[in-house]
Amino acid sequence: MKKLFAALLLVCMVFALCACGYNSAPTVPQGTTEPQGTTEPQTTVPQPTDPEPTEPQGATYTVKVVDEGGNPVAGAMVQLCAEVCMPKLTDAEGKAVYENQEERDDYKASVTSYPAGYEALDEQTDFYYEEGSYEVTIVVKAVA
Repeated sequence: MKKLFAALLLVCMVFALCACGYNSAPTVPQGTTEPQGTTEPQTTVPQPTDPEPTEPQGATYTVKVVDEGGNPVAGAMVQLCAEVCMPKLTDAEGKAVYENQEERDDYKASVTSYPAGYEALDEQTDFYYEEGSYEVTIVVKAVA
């Protein structure tokens, strides 16, 4: 049984090495050649290239949750919705930031879950971005 397990383990290791592109042949640093008389082809090492700088695509939308005193409310579950809804928790500044979003004029934001000690200020559940605005502020009420 132990021999069978060892054989299976060896086979798995061989397959894993092949899948990872492991090559047992030594590589030669770029700019050098192999010694004369070898039958293996010369191997070059690819040089890393700097990635092309990419500019952010789309707009950044922010949902900010504050209490009646204007203090940030962390830990509120909010969502940004258009065709689909994207939930996020607000951070210590009371913000949930949605980067690289399609620029649209029909996004709506809402709070789906309030942290302990807070509730909705009024009946309004959906908040819309004003034209040209990328931030909406939702005011919630502290409860005792």
